Amino acid sequence: MQAMLELGESELVILMAKDAVLRQSQDGRLAMLGEEFALSDACCPGEAVLWAAKKTGDQNLMNGFDKLVDYVLNKAPRTKMGSFIISRTSLRSGATLCTCSRRFLP
Repeated sequence: MQAMLELGESELVILMAKDAVLRQSQDGRLAMLGEEFALSDACCPGEAVLWAAKKTGDQNLMNGFDKLVDYVLNKAPRTKMGSFIISRTSLRSGATLCTCSRRFLP
């Protein structure tokens, strides 16, 4: 989704953002499929979802983005050192979670 955003593919980004919010887990992670085993970074779509929300004025997209921010700031599992953990079933560290979330966190 990030690549589509950077390429200026507005229509695709908006469609993908809506899909990411549609597949949002209860805790706020975006684009989740099979969330017990997902190793993908739920923050990857964050910047594009925020962009699409601002571009379209779609409150559902903004609400989905706000839930993601709440997840990252308050709910995301962390190691003892404070690093995010991507997988809930192992202690696999989430370097991409940190990298992607930096783009949209205050």
